[in-house]
Formats: sequence, structure tokens, C-alpha cells
Amino acid sequence: MMFRLAISEGHKNGGKLGQIFIEQSFNGAIKVLSDYIRKKQLEGVFKTMNPQTAATRFFLMIKEPYGFIMLITGQKPEFSEEQKIKIVRDAVDFFLLGIAAR
Repeated sequence: MMFRLAISEGHKNGGKLGQIFIEQSFNGAIKVLSDYIRKKQLEGVFKTMNPQTAATRFFLMIKEPYGFIMLITGQKPEFSEEQKIKIVRDAVDFFLLGIAAR
């Protein structure tokens, strides 16, 4: 429900509500992951790219199956535990293939 509200109302009033939603829901996790990505870049494990952008895209890959269904239907999708694990594993595999240094 909050995601739909942020999508439909977040841009109004100069985007203030949207900015609050981003700050409250994503920024802490993105910072932790972007710090980790930056460390791995310095070690040569991950290729050089903007760590914050990479972290944001990772979280969006995990959220996407939920976000699209919620946006379109207005209802929270029900995934089995097995489906949730597959969504996360697929996102991790895809992400690591893209960020790995070659």
C-alpha cells in the first residue's frame, strides 16, 4: 500500500513525499550494500562503477516482482517461501554476474 501511495503521490508538492519514502525505506540498506561494493571494488573483486547505483539496482531487482503486481492490482502478491528464495537467488546471481571484475 505504501509503495502505491509513493508512486501515485510521491511526485506532488515538489516530490517531498517521494523523497521521504526513499529516505525512510531504501537509504540505510543502500548505504550498507554500497559500502560493501566499494570495498570489493578496491580489492579488485567488483568492477568499477558507482556503488550507490549498483546497490540501488540490486534492491530494485528483488523488489520488482512485488512492486509491479502491487502497482497494477493494488494487492500484495502472495509468494511461497520457495518462490521468495528463488527471486532473491536469481537477483543475486544476475547481479554478481554483472558486477564481477573480468
